[in-house]
Amino acid sequence: MTKGEEDAAIGRMVSEYGDAKKKLLVLTEEAHRLGVMLSELGLCLATNPQNLSIDGEPMNPSFSKFRHELKSRSLDAEKLKSLVNDIRKTILDIERLEPKVKDLGLV
Repeated sequence: MTKGEEDAAIGRMVSEYGDAKKKLLVLTEEAHRLGVMLSELGLCLATNPQNLSIDGEPMNPSFSKFRHELKSRSLDAEKLKSLVNDIRKTILDIERLEPKVKDLGLV
């Protein structure tokens, strides 16, 4: 491998590492958003289930004052499964790349 090829390979590895770190941040922010939404949903169901409105369904006005809105698409188990699996894969990618980048003194 020539010096130029080696430098290019190092550049790709460092870029892949940086991209994985950014991706993990975005994924964990989405997981946090979903976790907060599910916590709020759980609290509503546990304390005032009558106030839950799914997909903007009409409600008796006596319940509307404390209405808790939920979009049913927010509860897609396949999307949640995909998100969690993507987080796991990205963490493994970072764990694979980090020692190599550290050995180069770039982290």
